[in-house]
Amino acid sequence: MSFSELESLIEEAHRHLIKALYGPDAGPRDGIPQALTELLSGRNVILSAPPGYGKTNIPYCLGYLAATRPDLCQRAIHVLPLRSIIDDCYRKLFEDKEARLAKAPPLVKGVVARQSLDAPGSPWLQRKLIITTLDTFTMCSMRLPPAEARLVIRGLSLGHGFFARAAILASTVVFDEVHLFLEEGGKMASAFSALLRWLSVFSTPVCVMSATLPPQVEEFLRCELSFSGGFRVLRYGRDFRDEDFEIHRLQVAERLRTKKPRKGNARDIAKEAAMARESYERVLVVVDTVADCIRVAEMARELGHEPVVIHGKIAREHRRKRLETLKGREWLAVCTQVVEAGVDVSALYLVSDGAPPCALVQRAGRVLRHAEDVGREGIISVFLDEEALAGEAYKGIYDTELVRAAIEYLSEHRRELMWHLPSGPEGSGYEDFIRECYAKAGFTITAYGPLARGLTDLLKGFVTMARIVETLELMGGSFVRNEPLVLGFVNYSGLKEGNAVNEKTWEELTSWQLTLSGKDVLRTLGGDFLALVPDPSSGSFTVKRKRVKNERHLIKELLQGRIYGVLVPPELYHEDYGLLTRREGD
Repeated sequence: MSFSELESLIEEAHRHLIKALYGPDAGPRDGIPQALTELLSGRNVILSAPPGYGKTNIPYCLGYLAATRPDLCQRAIHVLPLRSIIDDCYRKLFEDKEARLAKAPPLVKGVVARQSLDAPGSPWLQRKLIITTLDTFTMCSMRLPPAEARLVIRGLSLGHGFFARAAILASTVVFDEVHLFLEEGGKMASAFSALLRWLSVFSTPVCVMSATLPPQVEEFLRCELSFSGGFRVLRYGRDFRDEDFEIHRLQVAERLRTKKPRKGNARDIAKEAAMARESYERVLVVVDTVADCIRVAEMARELGHEPVVIHGKIAREHRRKRLETLKGREWLAVCTQVVEAGVDVSALYLVSDGAPPCALVQRAGRVLRHAEDVGREGIISVFLDEEALAGEAYKGIYDTELVRAAIEYLSEHRRELMWHLPSGPEGSGYEDFIRECYAKAGFTITAYGPLARGLTDLLKGFVTMARIVETLELMGGSFVRNEPLVLGFVNYSGLKEGNAVNEKTWEELTSWQLTLSGKDVLRTLGGDFLALVPDPSSGSFTVKRKRVKNERHLIKELLQGRIYGVLVPPELYHEDYGLLTRREGD
């Protein structure tokens, strides 16, 4: 097939998919076909395009081509930083919550699958389009698919890890919201470095994309992808642009106003949100921690409002209903960072906690996002909690100097900043904002060389499973995170110790599942809880009481398969606020 024929085929597939997913009036956007052409020609792509531009259509198009033209693309794997985003990306392909009515056949249930801790749709990544997390992708790359990791670790099976690894190497892999993989540094950046080098060695086409791509991140990616046969950087405004999109964003910029950042805590944020809701129909609050999210929501309720609460510790059924609510015309939503990526909402007023520039740009991308809001007034208001600036990590999450630099920049340049475009015709765009903040903070990507090299050795070589398992245990039960993630189920079924889990009960439990951290299990549940334990004789689960002394003990129980999931007592899960987390010192 000639290059021009490939371009024509991709443009036709892209146009068809866009209209199927978004309606007959929707049209393709420049830059997306170019990225697809590069990938299907065997080259890696680093893509930067504004929030709301349609980058997610790249894995959708790859999946569509994998289902219709497997000679061009065998499968597509869409790798995301957060489990909470997976459901949103998957749901966009279907008309109904049961995923029975596909918008763009042949992208139907079974051809498309979610694969994560709580969504085992394709354990060995064999479907045509798989939407997964970095955690699961890394485990599968290491020949430890989560579905059978416990058996492998206990020495009861060698597993089918080579199937998962072969599926990855024969795919086109899209890493989305890549800044979230790298800003944390440490383990996650090191694991990501090892994955990119491994995929490059085997010439697996990789697309790394984000709306926010600081120079330091781009340089890191260029270095890691230099081992491949070639890569191309595609930046909006420099390598491509879309006239209709730009006209819309420029119209929005005329009515979008940014207030001068102010000092304030959760109570100040709640007051501002309540006041804003008196005049604006859709108000979005984004804070940095689950504890602050619950605190702001409680205060907003005291002030006479009914907030929609969304964070990473909301049960699946509640999250689905709340995202539907945000499609309505009036709401006050209080969220954490989970709203920054993959959630398509359009607020009129944003109240944000302090955050690095990339996070603030993503949050601002949820203001006046939809075409019907052009001409409306929009407000962005940012608060800084000065007490949280005392340590190295703001709110225990973000680099303090990056947050400080962002606030200082907004204090001086907020009037001319264009939040929705990387560069503006007159004022500065968000790329100027990000570049200056990173430079002022002296921020660098901190991937640990020895760790990255060690993980690369495990990926490249045919090493024993014992060595891989030993490394996983030494790394605290996760190749990418600083603490293990645990599957939780709100125990509305009233299960007691000794109960067996039948099919009906299992269906009830999966509607109320959520992801817990190791700290949640040890601190919020007190290390003493009911757990689902695999029953080899029945192939199902029984309920047993578990008492874990510390994180190391918990990791051992998880890796050995003695805990599949944790039952959360209903009194620790609030219908409106989600898991009632306990902080250190409570």
